[in-house]
Amino acid sequence: MGVIRRYRVPAGQLVPALIGAALFLLVGLGGLGQPWSQIGAGGVVVAFLAAGAGVVAAAIVLTTQVTLSPAEISYRSNLRRRTIPWASAASFRVGRARSWGNWSCVVVDVRDGGEVRIPVAGSRKYVERVIGEIEAYRAGIGAGASGVTSR
Repeated sequence: MGVIRRYRVPAGQLVPALIGAALFLLVGLGGLGQPWSQIGAGGVVVAFLAAGAGVVAAAIVLTTQVTLSPAEISYRSNLRRRTIPWASAASFRVGRARSWGNWSCVVVDVRDGGEVRIPVAGSRKYVERVIGEIEAYRAGIGAGASGVTSR
């Protein structure tokens, strides 16, 4: 069994996302703590939705990760887990993340002609470093499978 490597949301993205989620949660809980006569049914619904949005946003950002294992690249994004077998990954490159902001991300070109954006995002320099680590990991898997060791 090989070494498993994990990538999580960088602190530069994690902290602002959690602060935003906490604000939504606090606004929602603050609204739910008000007397019914002051906020009415609509206010309760809005407060409940704000609190729920805060909880969901925190869950999404805290569970987002990419795992490299000898068998595959697995990633969890938007509370869903997906995998890319190493045999399917043709190449890796820097692309634009499809989320808010101007972040770069890792794009995996898949052998069937498609592309997959995995949730490793940050500055272009950071993403290029991660791509280098992914390619080195992949090369290590190939060397280990062929019986060749590297030092």
